[in-house]
Amino acid sequence: MFIWEYRCYVCGHQNTRNHVHHFNENPHDNGAHNLMVLCDIHHKMIHKNIIIDEIQYTDEVARQLWALDELWKKLG
Repeated sequence: MFIWEYRCYVCGHQNTRNHVHHFNENPHDNGAHNLMVLCDIHHKMIHKNIIIDEIQYTDEVARQLWALDELWKKLG
């Protein structure tokens, strides 16, 4: 997940052991739009349905994810 630089989507903590979470919880849907890097704590919170108020998701990252998805569709 080079776009995220291994940074947690929520808190920004950077660690190569951070987790990749699927937004729609389908582990087979690996489109960039469906993936986000999370630290262990925030990954557990999401799976326990704990509401997380503070999310770091910039327009630039959204644009890059969309562009990656479009590229993968063309290559696939």
